[in-house]
Amino acid sequence: MIFSKNETVFPSVIHQAVWNSARLIFPLEKSLSLIKDEAVKIACSDLYNLIIDGYEDIYNNPDIYGLEPADAEDYLSGRVWSKAIILALNKKDQIALDYFKCAEQRLHFFRFICGKFSADNTTDIIYIQDNHVRFSKDGYKKLLSLLKKHHNFDKESFSNLMQRLSFVIILDNDDLVITNTKYPNMFKALKLLKGVDLKQKINKTNTLSTACHFFDFRVLTPDYKCTFEDALYSLDDVNKKELIRLDSFFASLNMKRECKLNHVEWKFKGKKIVKYEGTKVHFDINKSGNANNLITVFINKTWSFNWPLIPPNFGGEKNTENRIIFESAVEKLPNADDIKVFCLKHVKRCRQCGCLYAPPPRGHPKVMFGKIFYTCGGGTNFGVEHLTSDNFNFICDLAKISTEQY
Repeated sequence: MIFSKNETVFPSVIHQAVWNSARLIFPLEKSLSLIKDEAVKIACSDLYNLIIDGYEDIYNNPDIYGLEPADAEDYLSGRVWSKAIILALNKKDQIALDYFKCAEQRLHFFRFICGKFSADNTTDIIYIQDNHVRFSKDGYKKLLSLLKKHHNFDKESFSNLMQRLSFVIILDNDDLVITNTKYPNMFKALKLLKGVDLKQKINKTNTLSTACHFFDFRVLTPDYKCTFEDALYSLDDVNKKELIRLDSFFASLNMKRECKLNHVEWKFKGKKIVKYEGTKVHFDINKSGNANNLITVFINKTWSFNWPLIPPNFGGEKNTENRIIFESAVEKLPNADDIKVFCLKHVKRCRQCGCLYAPPPRGHPKVMFGKIFYTCGGGTNFGVEHLTSDNFNFICDLAKISTEQY
């Protein structure tokens, strides 16, 4: 199945969530372009096909994985995921929260399994070889316990789902050995990626780890580097065109970019000004407060009230001069009234997600253009979910104002 990055119509929100995860897998033809070893190519192809086929199976048979679309619609009640989760958090609706958490785990079932296959060998739980993975009985019990806790799958359900993608579980003396009849070399690829993860820990960088996460097998070659084009691979054509235009404007401001897959940061004098984030959150209750912003602009020299003791008596305003500088810069723009509306609409507000960065129940109070709003912390960030010709200039204006603060 081809998970087209330009797809816009889905049978249900569950199908959209599956698609959204599958489209992030790095294209195999690019991923293998620098690899010369045929055995490594075969191994990487097996792992890639396992993951894509796994997402295809979940997409076509979500109910088998406990992702019944009708149940999801009931919990959403017409809301987007993040707002439905925030409502459940505020109401302390544990049944709904358990559903969202379990749905997130089930969505990535086969990636979860592959992660456990390539876990740290020092744990005495897992031993991975080129064509199989070996568990001690205790290690296998721990795996089943995790599946029960996070996925709500019992041993029989786990075995049935594993069989759907040709995994075979065999008892060998006191150990359990797992092989795969359709993708026999996938274990070799997992073993190689694990070696890269160990390398990135030594180098203290997460660029390599990100590449492993999205299965960019070029990470197995020396001097791996993620280019700007690589970072945008999962974007639909419309957003990609606008983001490339933005990049040209940022270059004119002498901003420097740092790239990872599905992630770019533009910095000015070492300070982050703009971020592109190609991933989206659907079920994760721990990230429900984050808007799914494709582009975020950061106003680093920011302002806020002192933390409230008894709302709405906020106390004195911190860094008033920074707010005045920002508002004065906006007032000088020919489209000042329009950008004020844009700012108040797209400022990243506290979404009452229960995070630890702001006081309950509404977050950290701030003021902008005479309006009071609430954020999760002291920062003032503006974000949009899609790039359009309408919001393009607003983003450019805000980015320019941010660089002028330094």
